[in-house]
Amino acid sequence: MLSVLMYSTSFLRIGVRCQAYPDAHIMMMSASLLQEGDVVLVVTHSGRTSDVKAAVELAKKNGAKIICITHSYHSPIAKLADYIICSPAPETPLLGRNASARILQLTLLDAFFVSVAQLNIEQANINMQKTGAIVISSHQAR
Repeated sequence: MLSVLMYSTSFLRIGVRCQAYPDAHIMMMSASLLQEGDVVLVVTHSGRTSDVKAAVELAKKNGAKIICITHSYHSPIAKLADYIICSPAPETPLLGRNASARILQLTLLDAFFVSVAQLNIEQANINMQKTGAIVISSHQAR
């Protein structure tokens, strides 16, 4: 979840408004307001978490496109997705499955972020300068 929270801030810096919700009720509230033209990026290793699945089902019903980063193409949440990015994270003696999955998810989120930024790199750079400047000026004002 921390990786998704971190990337939601990165997307905001380039002008893409997005939120990450660790709470199932807030996920559902947000999904209820989504509509055609909205996109849900769901990151789930197992693809089976019932609360996440319910939010994705509602978002899809409301017309949002679903992009899923998951370990399995065959998981219930992946089956709801319009686009699947598979993150097969093998279990290793040193890192275990969860650490491997997190590292792979971070790599995929980073690639996804860069791809989105490159869709309009000029505007992304302008927005990064704007958002960076406002943070710097707020610290200098203190």
